Amino acid sequence: MSNTTASRASSTLDESNISASDLAKHVQSLTNRIDDLEQEVVEKDEQIESLQQDVETDFGGEN
Repeated sequence: MSNTTASRASSTLDESNISASDLAKHVQSLTNRIDDLEQEVVEKDEQIESLQQDVETDFGGEN
């Protein structure tokens, strides 16, 4: 499987004048989004654990 995303990204960068500042802002935006998604995962994991405990309490731990 080839990585066309990287080649498309580099060709896009070659074709346009993207400043380092704009690129840094974009990277920061992506980093912030990743942080948000990681927090959502933590919250979902906590919800799953809580629901599992509820099920174990209601059904005596049987699966």
